[in-house]
Amino acid sequence: MIRQIKVMPYFYRDRPGSDIFLIGVKLMVRVIIADDEIRICKLIINLINWDELGMEIVGIADNGIDALSMIERENPDIVITDIRMPGY
Repeated sequence: MIRQIKVMPYFYRDRPGSDIFLIGVKLMVRVIIADDEIRICKLIINLINWDELGMEIVGIADNGIDALSMIERENPDIVITDIRMPGY
């Protein structure tokens, strides 16, 4: 299975006002958030600066069935989930 990989350019500036150099790319870590309370999902999304950490949210699920199908479809690196959710 071939998966598209999102990359972020990684730049370097040795001092203010100097030229910026592209020194590589940083692979984005794919994250799925699963919780039956949508306000908790929103809190998690807004609490963390995902881009700064090199992560991207690839999906949000509000029940266990949707979370499982999303995990199988998106193949995330990290899943943040509630312990007990409806849908089983």
